[in-house]
Amino acid sequence: MKKLVALAVCIYLAGACTMAPPPQRAENPRPVKSSFEAIWASVLETMAELRLPVLDMDKSSGLITTDWISFKNQDDKTGYCACGTTKLPLVDVDRRGKFQISIIGQKNPQQVRVSAIFEKISQYKDIVENTPCASTGKLEAEISSRVSRKLK
Repeated sequence: MKKLVALAVCIYLAGACTMAPPPQRAENPRPVKSSFEAIWASVLETMAELRLPVLDMDKSSGLITTDWISFKNQDDKTGYCACGTTKLPLVDVDRRGKFQISIIGQKNPQQVRVSAIFEKISQYKDIVENTPCASTGKLEAEISSRVSRKLK
């Protein structure tokens, strides 16, 4: 029995040492040769197309922040974030992300910067754990590309 408990503790501790894979670099920030008004409108249109929920926006600072977005059922290889393995006995419940889009600069060219934070939510009975994840850069690049295409 003691050996079984010791083995379970070793497995649990080994799982605690895993880390999310390193993020891929996104093309960020992107220089944009257009007026602030045109960029702002393109960013809002892109967010609407992608159904990204706006939590806060401040046009005077050029900053838009989304609320948490669920990316349930995505995996490390094909999804928007890489979270690594989950410690046993926890089970993945959700992956979610939050984005901040900034329009930087007062003169042409301005820059559009898309940054994100991701986390994985794992659970076992009453134990809930939130683990930071690394962005793959895919969604940030998609947002930047869509904004740029709208301005051409």
